[in-house]
Amino acid sequence: MIYLLIFSACIWFLSAVAVWRASFVLQPIENNDSPVVDRGAEWPTVSIVVAALDEEDNLERALRSIQALDYPSLQIVAVNDRSRDRTGDIFDAAARDDPRMEVIHNTELPPGWLGKPHALYRGAQRATGEWLLFTDADVVHHPHVLKQAVHRVLIRGRDFLSIIPNNETNSVWIKFFFTQSLSMLVLIIGLWTATRKRQSWEAMGAGAFLLIHRPIYERLGTHAALRWEVVEDIQLSHRARRAGAKTEIALTRTGCRVPWAPSIRRLFSVTRKNSFAVFRYNWLALILASAIVITFNTVLPLLTLTVPNQWLIALVTWLSIASIYRIMRPLTEAPIWGFVFHPFLTLLFIAAAWNSAIHTTCAGGIDWRGTFYPLAQLRRPPSPRSEAHSQDRQDPAV
Repeated sequence: MIYLLIFSACIWFLSAVAVWRASFVLQPIENNDSPVVDRGAEWPTVSIVVAALDEEDNLERALRSIQALDYPSLQIVAVNDRSRDRTGDIFDAAARDDPRMEVIHNTELPPGWLGKPHALYRGAQRATGEWLLFTDADVVHHPHVLKQAVHRVLIRGRDFLSIIPNNETNSVWIKFFFTQSLSMLVLIIGLWTATRKRQSWEAMGAGAFLLIHRPIYERLGTHAALRWEVVEDIQLSHRARRAGAKTEIALTRTGCRVPWAPSIRRLFSVTRKNSFAVFRYNWLALILASAIVITFNTVLPLLTLTVPNQWLIALVTWLSIASIYRIMRPLTEAPIWGFVFHPFLTLLFIAAAWNSAIHTTCAGGIDWRGTFYPLAQLRRPPSPRSEAHSQDRQDPAV
């Protein structure tokens, strides 16, 4: 037991060092670039693709922020994906006042597609920009964020940039949850390994802001290659990396904001659809990951407080955990004292994944964007008989 606790303390110390190193890479995008970047006439064209289904509550604010972007060469493609509320009317009203914007109204979902990938695919087919920005319909953008993002990919030679949005929720527990999620992300994808050629071991993407160079997007197969992906943002980044893209992920304090879960109860509802998808709907993967995460984040740290005469092990372990919360504080705005609840927050983190798995399994699938998708197909999606051109034949409106 003592050797196991020593091993755990070493892991926590190395984790704190890794997060500290990664903090120099994962800087808010506004920290690294001037608020307004002047490239003269050198700005490449960008097409923003935003899809929405029944988003009338958040859509107007998000659209106003997109239209207020100070980017000079901009096209906006809005896809109303079978909405039953005022979403389509809001899109049409916005397009009437903005010649840069056009609206596509999806009335049905063709076989072999999930709703969101299909909506984004249709929008991308209409887009003409050299770069594509995929964003969600509840994201509020700062006027300068697109200029900062494009400037960043150009000067750093990137083909793909995703920005993790800032959470508008004021709940301190949600901020603690964000701290834990972000630190795990840093460790899992290896952001401390950043080099000039590769920013991390794995690529990562957040649906709020996915900026991709069109040649890479076409090389990875467009969203036709993601037609059955629930977490299509993550899979887009992975496929972009496999297609040869140089990828990057960044944070922001003001660039992108989303009204995420306002409470723990709402958090379970928000993550119900996609948490199990991260494990590819594999119970064994979920069980093994849960066991490892709980052992190192809950069981062993608490054990260090109960074993007599081993205060040094406990000190190293808990100082390392506290250091991670301290390093993450400028990025997540979570109080440092949250490290005291870290073992219990881990259980909450795992509980959200299990809630998703149990709900998905018991329901036999997921209900997403107004359509039910059977679990059997989510695990083994039907193989399309052709690529994007076959979709064109099925969907003449594209």
